[in-house]
Amino acid sequence: MTVGLDNHRQRPHVWLPPVGRARPWSRPELLLTPSAGFTFGLLSDRTGLARPGVFQRAIEVLNWLRPDFVVQIGDLIEGYVTDEREISAQWDEVDAILARLDVPLFRVVGNHDVSNEAMRSEWVRRHGLLHYHFRYDDVLFLLLNTSDPPQDLTEFGGKGDHELTPERLAELHALRQSDPDALRKQFEAMADWDSTMPAAISEEQVNYFEGVLAEHRDVRWTVVCMHIPAWQGDGHPALDRLRAALADRPYTMFAGHIHNYRREVIGGRDHIRLGPTGGAWVRTGDRGNFDHVSLVRTGLGEPSIANVVLDGVLGVDGGIYPPRPRPVARHAPTPQHYVRYRDSYERQAMTTIRQLTQFTPDDDLLHDEVSASGLYARESLLLTAPIPDEQLLIFLYAWREGGTKWGRFVFIAGADMNSPLFLSHADDTDYSGENLRDFTVGGLHWRQPKPLTTAEVEFHAGRVELALRFEGIHAPFSWHDNADGCPDWAAHNRFEQSGLTRGSLTLGDRHVEFTGVGHRDHSWGSRNWNMLQHWKWINAATPDGASSLHAMIMWVKGETLINGYLNFNGQVSPIVSAEASADLDDNMVHRAARGRFVDEQGREMTFESRYSAGWSMPIQHLLLNEIGMAATLNGAPAVAHVELGWPTDYVRNLAPLHR
Repeated sequence: MTVGLDNHRQRPHVWLPPVGRARPWSRPELLLTPSAGFTFGLLSDRTGLARPGVFQRAIEVLNWLRPDFVVQIGDLIEGYVTDEREISAQWDEVDAILARLDVPLFRVVGNHDVSNEAMRSEWVRRHGLLHYHFRYDDVLFLLLNTSDPPQDLTEFGGKGDHELTPERLAELHALRQSDPDALRKQFEAMADWDSTMPAAISEEQVNYFEGVLAEHRDVRWTVVCMHIPAWQGDGHPALDRLRAALADRPYTMFAGHIHNYRREVIGGRDHIRLGPTGGAWVRTGDRGNFDHVSLVRTGLGEPSIANVVLDGVLGVDGGIYPPRPRPVARHAPTPQHYVRYRDSYERQAMTTIRQLTQFTPDDDLLHDEVSASGLYARESLLLTAPIPDEQLLIFLYAWREGGTKWGRFVFIAGADMNSPLFLSHADDTDYSGENLRDFTVGGLHWRQPKPLTTAEVEFHAGRVELALRFEGIHAPFSWHDNADGCPDWAAHNRFEQSGLTRGSLTLGDRHVEFTGVGHRDHSWGSRNWNMLQHWKWINAATPDGASSLHAMIMWVKGETLINGYLNFNGQVSPIVSAEASADLDDNMVHRAARGRFVDEQGREMTFESRYSAGWSMPIQHLLLNEIGMAATLNGAPAVAHVELGWPTDYVRNLAPLHR
């Protein structure tokens, strides 16, 4: 395909005021000279072990720098999986990120992208060519595939303790979040990253590129892009043949893979190994360790190359260069077993940390002006405390409807999904106390001694004695800070908060003292459950409170709505994209759940969980599967409560247990 570029560099129209010999500018004649050459950008490894938000930031920086096009050097996804749904989901995620790039993109195959036959097939299905060439003006680009055929994971590590296996890779994923310095040391010890790399370049490829070079003898410069730097150490026979075909013509080679920048001059030609654009560090120290994009300017002489370090690019207010507002693309619901949600940057341009909604102590009290009257008027408090080690889930809910009717719900779930260990529901019951500061409803005593931070709950009924304290690990979050906002049918406003829990539970002869994590929310206004088709409500936190996640993903009238936040060390930011999946048993109960979330700051959080305790809770025409789960957040141990909600009739038609 040939694309005409005649209008690309037309002479600009320039007007300058008339002046004498003295003038406050220089070389104005250059303003009327069409620019010679062009500029292209280089994006390096996003993976393996992607660090959250870095690659997204690189996309925004490139949009600001505005090269003519960009070449991505490979390793866009983590890969090394065979499940087709997971492979597709990984590509969906990164393709959504790349969709924000405002200039043309050319892809190079990386080993993480095509690590087995299933992944290779998905690349071909989505992107077509595994190796190819193109020409831009008088510069020829050769894009090699250095995983032809795909290499086994073990080929990239050392021997013995340093062997790289799928199990070892999972351990390294966990270190990425918990101890990045230890991760770097372990990677550094794994191999000599400056020596010969296990590139694989087929005979077919070499024949193809020899033919391309023979056909394009008239080019001024040749750029060779590959993922694995095949020139390192002993080199590679295929690269020797390619160099022979290049002969004495000028060229530059680029690669990635090592996540560490290095320039070598071989035979008078630049061979440049790019640093990462989000992939994990593999070297200790500072040399070559920086996240960057590269700009290559071609002209009449040899190309000039600049590395733009992402940490050095600042926005108009002096903060980190921010994402631009992006339109919301809404999608109808997709099949349950793997759900991909839309990616959105429907936000004003933001600094590093945007000012979020600030609640006042009065927001921990009743809101009579919006919750005491009107259709579906309700005010409610919820507190959950999953305890996976004990296979327990504590679920507490108190509410007021229409200003006068109070109710509460207490259940304690165990490992058996069919029957809770304890269940007590009181509707239209007695209330006494001081607003919501200190009150009792149906025997459930609820105190909030420190507004917006703590809650203390006690409940005694027959064989059950419960005392639970919750302490928030960050300021409460409002759904109004999400792009989709707080729908008026869900609440006038609500806050969500992750926290640490401690308490004691006596259940008959069983007594448990516990410390852990939990979640609470407080909502006020209209609550029309009829709007919901399906939802996933995910709340998780690490035991130390350093990381937490709240996500509510809803299908309403054929649209997908996303609300929630990511919290890293008390720094909370709204979610802008989310994906989630659940493994359902025959009764529509989620036995495992997972997800990947990105916030406004470009930070990424992955979520994995497995069943610990739960119960199917019927509410009006809906069935709420409430599950406490052992989990991980970015590989670090965590605890989660995951609620999946369905119309009861839908579940009844599919699940034997509910027929």
